[in-house]
Amino acid sequence: MGEARITVLVENTAGGRGLPGEHGLSFWIELGSRRILFDTGQSDILSHNAPILGIDLREADALALSHGHYDHVGGLKKVLELAPGIPVYLHLRALEEKFTCRDQQSRSIGMEREMAQVLDRRIHDGLGSFIDGPVEILPGVWTTGVIPRKSAFEDTSRVRVAHTIMALCRHNVQRIGLAHCTGQEASVGLQDALPDKCFVCNVRTQIVL
Repeated sequence: MGEARITVLVENTAGGRGLPGEHGLSFWIELGSRRILFDTGQSDILSHNAPILGIDLREADALALSHGHYDHVGGLKKVLELAPGIPVYLHLRALEEKFTCRDQQSRSIGMEREMAQVLDRRIHDGLGSFIDGPVEILPGVWTTGVIPRKSAFEDTSRVRVAHTIMALCRHNVQRIGLAHCTGQEASVGLQDALPDKCFVCNVRTQIVL
C-alpha cells in the first residue's frame, strides 16, 4: 500500500503565525498519488490553512465525514466550491438535526439544513455514498462505519479513560495523537500513562505511517 502521510489542517491548537486554530478538526490524508480530506473543521479556516501548508483542496479524490457536528462539517460549503466533483462519504444520520442542552437551554450543533439537502442530492446523484459499515473509499483506504457504544463504561469519563488506556496497551498501539476530540481530561490521562507514545496534534502536524 505504501507510505501514508496525514497533515492536520484544522485543530483546536494553532500551528504558528498565520495558521489559526479553531474548535474543529480536519485531516489531509495522502496515500501515493491519492488524497482524502477527512472532515472540514468549523469554518473557512480550512481553506485558509491548506494553501499555506502546500495543499490544494481541489486535488482531493474523496471527502470522508466522521459525523454531522458543526465543528467537523462547517467548511463543507467552501470545499464543495473548490472541488465540485468530489465524492462524499458519510453516514445517513450525519444529516439529521443535532442538539445539545446546557442549563435547560438547547442549541443546534448539527450541519445547516441547506447543506444537509445539498449532500443528500449529491449522494443520490452518485457523488459518494451513505455508509453504514466498513467501506473502501479508495484502494487500501477504508472507513470503519458506525462504532457502536455498547460498553458499560462509555459515559463515565475517568472510568472510560482508564479502560481506554488498558485497551491501547493490550493492543500495543504505537502512536497516539491527542487532538480535538480527545478532550482535556483524557489527554492528560493518556499522556501520563503513555508518554512515549503520545504526541499533540496541532495545525501543521504531520504523521507518516
